[in-house]
Order: sequence, then C-alpha cells, then structure tokens
Amino acid sequence: MKKLSVLFLSLAALLAATVPLMAQVPDPGHIYVYPPIRLSNQPQNTPGPIGILPVQFKAAYGFNRIPNLGQGQTIAIVDAYDDPNIEADLAVYKAQFHLGPCNFQKVKVGNPTGNVGWGAEISLDVEQACALAPQSNIILVEAEGISFAELLPAVQVAYSSPYNANVISMSWGTPEVSGEMSYDSYFCNIVAGNGQPVTFFAAAGDAPHHVLYPSASPCVIAVGGTTLTLAQAAPLSNPLQLNYGAEIGWDHTGGGISVYESQMSWQNPACATWSTTKRWLLNRSA
Repeated sequence: MKKLSVLFLSLAALLAATVPLMAQVPDPGHIYVYPPIRLSNQPQNTPGPIGILPVQFKAAYGFNRIPNLGQGQTIAIVDAYDDPNIEADLAVYKAQFHLGPCNFQKVKVGNPTGNVGWGAEISLDVEQACALAPQSNIILVEAEGISFAELLPAVQVAYSSPYNANVISMSWGTPEVSGEMSYDSYFCNIVAGNGQPVTFFAAAGDAPHHVLYPSASPCVIAVGGTTLTLAQAAPLSNPLQLNYGAEIGWDHTGGGISVYESQMSWQNPACATWSTTKRWLLNRSA
C-alpha cells in the first residue's frame, strides 16, 4: 500500500516552551493538511476496471431509488492546488461507465497551480459525485495551497453566493493542534448564501487511533474507509433493487478520542473506557 506523506507544522508547538498555554493560538498559515488517500497494489494494465462500479455503488447505498438524482443540491468539493485535467478525466470516466452529463464547474480561489499529488484525490471526489448525484450542481473549489489559511477561505467561498453549496466535502486533514476549536466557526451553524443549512464532511484519515482535524470538529461528519461487499455480484434484474451485503471499517482508517474537542450532548459512549468529556470517532479497532 502507498500512503501519501504527512506534511505538518504547528506554530503553537514551536512556541510551547516560551508562551503560556492560554496564549497559544494556531497560525493558520503554518497548519498544513494532506489528502488521506491510499493506493492499493492492484494489477496493472487489466482489460477492464477493477473494483465496484458506479452502478453497483448506487444500488448498494440506495442511490438508485432517488428519482431526482440530486437535483436541487449543490455539492462543493474543496481540495488544494489545480487539476488542469479534471474536465478531460471526468469525460473519460463518464464514457467508460456510460454515465450521463453532470452539472460541473471548477472554481479557483487565488492562483492554484499544479496538483502536487492531489490529482488522484480530486478525480476520485469529482467522479463519484458525478456518478451518484448527476443532477446536483457539482463544484470543485481549488485552494491555492495546503495551509488552513488557504483552504478555509475556499470553504467559505463554496457555501457563499453565488455558489451556495449545501454539502461540502473536504477530503483532507491534519493531526489535531492546540486551539483548533477557533476554526470550528467555519463549520458550526453555517447557512449558505441562499439560506440553506450546510453539511460538512471530512476525511477521518488512514491511521488507526489517529484523529484528524477538521473531522474532529463537532460540526463536521467524519468519514472513514470501509470495505463494501455486495449482496449480489451479477447484474440486478430490477434497477431499483438494493444490493447492500456487508461493510467493515478499515483497521487503518482514522478514529480515536479528540484531545481538544468536547463531546456532543447526543454522543453517549457505549464503553466506560472511552472519554465522557471529549469527542470520540469510531473505527473498527476502537
């Protein structure tokens, strides 16, 4: 398995020896994120695609039963750097899997250039949104770089007018930092420019018992990796048939107890050894 390296520097950590704890406020310009994407060692140059097809994903999770195909929703995918080939890659993906058109546009915040290892993440995010919700408005918002100072303004652009995203995907994260709660205001009680409430999703990471931010925020839904097994491998006789078999969380997906974020009132631990004061995120090993 190949794991992208982590680039992380916390100004708060550098100043810890000289500045009182209460005075430590993280510098968003010195907090860097990475996309927790794992590339498996699959056979190369196979005659056809390997894995679960878009039509199978739709049947597994019930997307095949949603008649409006996401119409009326705006999905924003916030990633770093520019993917100059995303439109061409999306066209190839749609042709390969016989998908219809998508309402897709790319928005640059600042002057992002080069994908610097983010191209696979951007393609994955955009292509799956197109496959599962083709009638939604899909917006790729590209930040200039990988610091919070660059990514969090891109998140604001996504839900503000004229884009008004009400679902925002953030496939990136960083190890927790002291003072991260000051960034929760980017995600808590947010409404889009058209007045719709906004739902945020963030990657939980790819290391066991390892908590990332912003997935640790109580206002963000943490998304981990799973292995999905279909109930039926052959094509379905009924296009509205559900085909969910089983699902197991990866041992190496993110999870654990937040060092800083308080537990939400509705989150009740099922085990006395877990924290009763801090937010906890489950994975298979937890």
